[in-house]
Amino acid sequence: MGIYDVDDYLDRAKVFIAAGDENSLRHACLELRLCVERIVYTKLGQIGDKLPPSIFRKWQAPQAVKMLLSFEPKADQDTAMELKAGDGIPFHIGEYKMFSSRWLSTNYNRLGNFLHATALVDADKPSKLTPANVQIIFDEIERVASSNMLMSMNTIDTFPCDVCGSDMYASKSQIEANATVECPKQSCGNKHLVRYEDEDNYTIEPSNMDIVACMKCGSPMALNHLEQNDRKACWNCNQLHHFDWCYGMVPPEEDATTATEPKA
Repeated sequence: MGIYDVDDYLDRAKVFIAAGDENSLRHACLELRLCVERIVYTKLGQIGDKLPPSIFRKWQAPQAVKMLLSFEPKADQDTAMELKAGDGIPFHIGEYKMFSSRWLSTNYNRLGNFLHATALVDADKPSKLTPANVQIIFDEIERVASSNMLMSMNTIDTFPCDVCGSDMYASKSQIEANATVECPKQSCGNKHLVRYEDEDNYTIEPSNMDIVACMKCGSPMALNHLEQNDRKACWNCNQLHHFDWCYGMVPPEEDATTATEPKA
């Protein structure tokens, strides 16, 4: 049994791929998608207990890896570890393997597309589901699953987003690099600059261009490089606003392609 405990999923997927009919291949895709999720979430779980379970429940694997890479920039790169004994002869410790972020984003979604019926608008371009293209995905998952080492070199600090109050996370490497971190709540997206001071201290400051109040519920909204005639919904009440030289609410009954005159 490998460290990711996906052997049973892979065994079932192998049988389904060998069968080769479309129904079996869809079952193979489901098993492979479960493999990907288990591998990614197992790795993400190595960074510590400060990430809440909601991260794992709400985020798909590509979004989870995006967060992982913000903590550990090389987390999607394979690594081998060796130690040298007193005689200088290297001793192989193990190998860490992981999907590249690009591969994961493409193929996780591809597996998902195979699991759904083709929408009417896509009826003329259905997903091509063949044993050969499912086998290619299987091979990469099997390669990563053969890892015999997991490691994490980071610690994670938690602080509240000053816009929506959700927990935000910054790793030691991000703090030392004076990085900009983004609120993980996708409807918010507020960004903070983490400034390193010394080994035990750092400061947090908003890095967005501006923060304005929602005109319906009063909640602060973080603005970051909005363009003229752009739109943004309040993270709290979902009221849509339009922005020009000033901003105003978009009436619910109004067509999404138009906007009322903004209020000063």
